[in-house]
Amino acid sequence: MKNFISYIALFILASTILSACQKGKDLESPGFGKLNITSSFAADANPLLVQIDGETKDTLTFAKQGISGLPVKGGKRRILLINQANKQIITDTTVTIEIQNTFTLPTFLYTGTAALFDDVTAKPAQDSMLVRFVITDPALPNNMNIELILTDFGGTRLPLSNKKISSIRKDKFSSFIQLPNPASLLPEGTDPTFFYYVIEGFDPANGNAKVMSIDEGSYSYVLDFETFSTYTPNAVISLGIGAPQGDPSHYPSNIFRRIVK
Repeated sequence: MKNFISYIALFILASTILSACQKGKDLESPGFGKLNITSSFAADANPLLVQIDGETKDTLTFAKQGISGLPVKGGKRRILLINQANKQIITDTTVTIEIQNTFTLPTFLYTGTAALFDDVTAKPAQDSMLVRFVITDPALPNNMNIELILTDFGGTRLPLSNKKISSIRKDKFSSFIQLPNPASLLPEGTDPTFFYYVIEGFDPANGNAKVMSIDEGSYSYVLDFETFSTYTPNAVISLGIGAPQGDPSHYPSNIFRRIVK
């Protein structure tokens, strides 16, 4: 009888352990995948709510800029990123979550009014680089046209007729412009050592008046700040045209950068 009671006790214990393991497994994976989010925050940006299919799952802040391994039900899921303070929808996207796999959103910069994603797959032509822009200076127009020229800052200016982009904005990146080695655009025999690409900005809502110009000392270099050069072959660079730093000149911030092999 004693042995029978012992067998019953062991059976109940084994059943309890098996049941607990099964419940843990149910909680961990069946029908679920995981979501990773990596961002960088402007210092004054409000917290960002992460909402999935209408339910707030987490909050990103300047102190907590990423989420790792968030359980999400498999299938097509609608993800909203919402400014917590004013309820503005910053991003509205639908992604497919695969069961027991991890989906990672492209890295993005959150400015407080926009999420700028590093979702680039473009490649530059040989011996060229690709550059795109976004306006991060609040004092500049919400939409701006830009032209790129070459200058040596000694009075030589070389306009480039095909190096223009219309409607540079504050809420998303522009299209890419391809920039070859400046030496290939200079007259034969010209020393390319001190020639730089310079951005000139125009306000289309105000008669295309210049708002950023080398003539007025408010020019903006096109620089790859990783190497502090005006040109890096095979680079794909996303630049933010920010507020002047200590003088009237705008120096683009290097938001995203990669070298394509």
